[in-house]
Amino acid sequence: MSEPIAVDPADAIEIAEALQWLRDWLGSDPHLAASMHRYSFGLFTLAEISADLDRFASTLSGRP
Repeated sequence: MSEPIAVDPADAIEIAEALQWLRDWLGSDPHLAASMHRYSFGLFTLAEISADLDRFASTLSGRP
């Protein structure tokens, strides 16, 4: 396992907010899921990406 990286709390909150914004933006386009499937060759879904963004944002913001 790698060593933890220290991030300034204010920066962590900004990054978490940006990840949440990106998740919301990706979910707002009804055509994006089909495009994502086509260009990822079905290797991942928009729901998986959204879940990852939520997980990263939660980790950065210190929420469970």
